[in-house]
Amino acid sequence: MRLVQTFGFGVVVALSLASLSACQPRPVGTAARYLYIWMGDVDGADPDFLAVVDADPTSDGYGDIISTEPVGMRESLPHHTEYELPPVGTYLFANAHLTEEVLLIDFQDPIRPQAVRTLDAVPPYRYPHDMVRMPSGNVLVGYLRSDGPSPLSADTTRPGGHGGIALPAIDRMVLTSAPMVEPYSADVVQTWRLSSLELLHTLPVPPARLPSGELLETEHRGELQPSGHRYPFEPRVMSDGSVLLNAYGCGFYRVTQIDSDAPRLE
Repeated sequence: MRLVQTFGFGVVVALSLASLSACQPRPVGTAARYLYIWMGDVDGADPDFLAVVDADPTSDGYGDIISTEPVGMRESLPHHTEYELPPVGTYLFANAHLTEEVLLIDFQDPIRPQAVRTLDAVPPYRYPHDMVRMPSGNVLVGYLRSDGPSPLSADTTRPGGHGGIALPAIDRMVLTSAPMVEPYSADVVQTWRLSSLELLHTLPVPPARLPSGELLETEHRGELQPSGHRYPFEPRVMSDGSVLLNAYGCGFYRVTQIDSDAPRLE
């Protein structure tokens, strides 16, 4: 273990895996041969698994599932993995949300990847979520919450849980408000001053619309209701400095002018 750092509404833990295996650079500029999907069995009767998909567009089996490799646990709510395969000779990180574990996946045989071990959460932090591999080889693991009180003395269980992304170059942080296990959400996006953790703006997420201009609606409690704006989450910074995010309700959004007095959410 190299670092445990609390930061406002989440926790980032850096793990050093140099002792687990040697890291060799993966060739760049070549097309991916396989797509790996971390999945759960539909009825929970069989173990959760990794599906290996033929991703070669020149292959006769393009898009077909080549193999499914069980990981030895059921109904763990497979959730996140690293967004790219790690260097050859080391392990991919994946989270099992409901068991609060991180799985290490070995891709030495690319068609039959194997879960070789698990890492428990780091007390008092719970629910490992996002994972990012740094150039040093360390892996940052974000935890959704921790035991004990909120780090903000005035915080309550409402509005919904926070998730966010920092933009150090403009001294801003963009927070979303999708919960993970709570049954409610604030359905807002906030901008904060990164250096002082000062709240600057709270932006209600507007209803999403179809290309026809009609509201995006889904059934909720037996009625069709606008849903595209519900549970905004997973912000990503683009090269132009804007932030893209989506919502569980299937809306897709862009935040611009983040360092101004009037940020825009569209």
